[in-house]
Amino acid sequence: MLDSALRTAHTVRDPQLEAFALSLLGRHHLLLDELDEAEGVLNTALQVVGAVDWTTFRAFPEALLADVVRRRGDLGRARALSEHAFVLAEQVGDPCWESAALRSLGLTTVDAGDIGHGVTMLRDAPEQCRRLPDTYRWIELWGYDALVDVARRHGLPQAHAWAAHLESEASALGMRPFAERVRRQPTV
Repeated sequence: MLDSALRTAHTVRDPQLEAFALSLLGRHHLLLDELDEAEGVLNTALQVVGAVDWTTFRAFPEALLADVVRRRGDLGRARALSEHAFVLAEQVGDPCWESAALRSLGLTTVDAGDIGHGVTMLRDAPEQCRRLPDTYRWIELWGYDALVDVARRHGLPQAHAWAAHLESEASALGMRPFAERVRRQPTV
């Protein structure tokens, strides 16, 4: 479907549709841990966003790219991308993009060794997303997923409660991959 959206974007010359489809395709590769593909597609999305000066959207592919860069171990660049995405999302007032950026920043902070501060950001990321009633629930649950993963890996006492919340919300919203993942994740 994303390939079809990209073809349509090219046919009708709609760069915003192209940037959105590229961002979701990058997300798809990121979720499959296909980091080379994700990085290439997200860089292209950011080029398209820059070419049309679509400032209100830029934070989303930038936050996704930050996660790719973090997974590759470049914490400095991941932090810079995450911080820029967060500030930009705040400036345009988009709680969903703020949440995605805060998630990436929290994970980068945990990876850098500051677990307490990173967990605080990860705990705040889903809340950030819920400031408005019509937010992107997938990003909210993606934030909880990261929080649960970090809490379980580091033996935090809240891990069980956060996992139960994620499983409940994911099941209620029909987001089976999150519900299945939280059931499969080992508890430390």
